[in-house]
Amino acid sequence: MVDERIRVRIGVAALLETLKNEDPENVSLAIPYVASVLKNENAVYRGDAIYVLGLIGNQDVIPILNPMTSDEDKDVRQIAEETIEEIKSNLR
Repeated sequence: MVDERIRVRIGVAALLETLKNEDPENVSLAIPYVASVLKNENAVYRGDAIYVLGLIGNQDVIPILNPMTSDEDKDVRQIAEETIEEIKSNLR
């Protein structure tokens, strides 16, 4: 996920989305790795990690995403807020 090539980052997201559909019980195993990217200094990588955690869509990621709503980068904050709301609405 931490790669300057956008194709690689898109590929990771696509892979996790496929994994969620084909093996939903094991997709949550990726959460700790993806969550570690939230500490990266690059806001783009943090935003991508939030997006991927949203794809996983597990309610367990909400506490991980909550601190990102106070991120120094306004785009990261917005992605986090929207992702949390989307996860919550899908759980209803």
